[in-house]
Amino acid sequence: MAPPADLELLLQRLHALAGGRPLYLVGGSVRDLLLGRPVKDVDVVLPGPVEAFGRQASRALGGSFFYLRQAEETARIVLPVPAGQEDSPSVRQVDLVALHGGSLEDDLRRRDFTVNAMALDLSHGVPPLSMEGVRGALADPLNGREDLQAGCIRRCTPRSLVDDPLRALRAVRFAAGFDGRIEAETRQQVIATGPQLVRVSAERIRDELFLMLDLSPPTRAMEAVNLLQQMGLLPHALRGPVGEGGVERFVRLTESVLPESALPERDGGARSGPAYEAAGAYLRESLTPPRTREALLKLAALIGPEVAGERAEGDDRRENARHRDALRSRLEMSAAEAQYLRKAWGAARVLLPLPHDRFPDPITIHRIFRRYGDAVPGAVFLAGSEAPHLPGSTAERAWLQAWFHERDRYLPDPLLNGNDLMREFRQRGGPWVAEWLKALQEAQVDGEVKNDAEAWDFVRRRKQEEEKTGID
Repeated sequence: MAPPADLELLLQRLHALAGGRPLYLVGGSVRDLLLGRPVKDVDVVLPGPVEAFGRQASRALGGSFFYLRQAEETARIVLPVPAGQEDSPSVRQVDLVALHGGSLEDDLRRRDFTVNAMALDLSHGVPPLSMEGVRGALADPLNGREDLQAGCIRRCTPRSLVDDPLRALRAVRFAAGFDGRIEAETRQQVIATGPQLVRVSAERIRDELFLMLDLSPPTRAMEAVNLLQQMGLLPHALRGPVGEGGVERFVRLTESVLPESALPERDGGARSGPAYEAAGAYLRESLTPPRTREALLKLAALIGPEVAGERAEGDDRRENARHRDALRSRLEMSAAEAQYLRKAWGAARVLLPLPHDRFPDPITIHRIFRRYGDAVPGAVFLAGSEAPHLPGSTAERAWLQAWFHERDRYLPDPLLNGNDLMREFRQRGGPWVAEWLKALQEAQVDGEVKNDAEAWDFVRRRKQEEEKTGID
């Protein structure tokens, strides 16, 4: 695969802006060029401080400059993405890092793994970015290219994981992502480093975990979780216990439930058509970028419903909220993500006991949609990870069809609102308003109420009935 067409131009502009000062392309950018993979994030090393060059380059490139870690002289330039090219393989950002040590070789030896300890010198120009051109201009003091060709993840030095325990998780991700293996001594250190992950921030662990869960094809995500489990790292990666049966459920979800819906181009089978195409788009959406719903559901499968903290209707809301907040702080998730996981498992627990050979009545569907909202499609897939009959079934298709293409039927716009009721009956607000509006909406779903006039007849009759029975 050729490198993105704009990468060479970008590097040429950075070289020109450097004006002959030392400038090196390093790390994952070089690794991906050697693998023939698209390069979206460029890593550049230069003698510090980086701010003056970074702001100059940011203005010239039309991007925005900010520090990631100012004390370590690490900054980022986020580049603009032209309209309509959001899915193109163009470079999205340039990370600038001050050179560590007295030389480029010293800097490379401080890195995590040999496959990331290679560089191209841009000080005197940009070499051809073909694989042959990169190999000819490569600075590779630790034989990273040889390890890359062998799919071998090897630490740069015995201090590599000591300096940053998160590298234990990165070793797993790289091994799974390259269909490779972790070198024996490195593997032993990775295992021993697990308890030291408590020194690492929850945000960094979360980001590494989601990169693993989003590995493509899905077999690589399964391999990453398998390696984490084998080496005793999975509870450290989850920052807490694995749910009962979590790994098995994750494998079923990833292997049998999600792939065809997440990749709707695999059509022609039982799981194709508009409902599954919409489901694929839904799974690729992010509640908090860049973490996708698909990755959230894989996490949900691993931690299980007990950890997610969603129980059945009517359980203690304060207890559910406590579980939700604990989950949120455990992996520094957004409130929207924690709520999504909680509701997806709650809805899945409601769906599982329902008959799988027929679709529920409209009121049941309405109540599930109203309570669980956009977590319902995710719940369908979670339920499928526990019920082998569900993936590809008529019930699965019907639920997805109802949510994506018939939602207005089950969640119609209200014909009246609370102010209408309070004015009409000259009563103050209270629980009665929500109860009446809920009853009115269910009457709409059931077909009893079809327009404003029928809505007013419905609430007036209800008022008369309550007055007759002495209920206010």
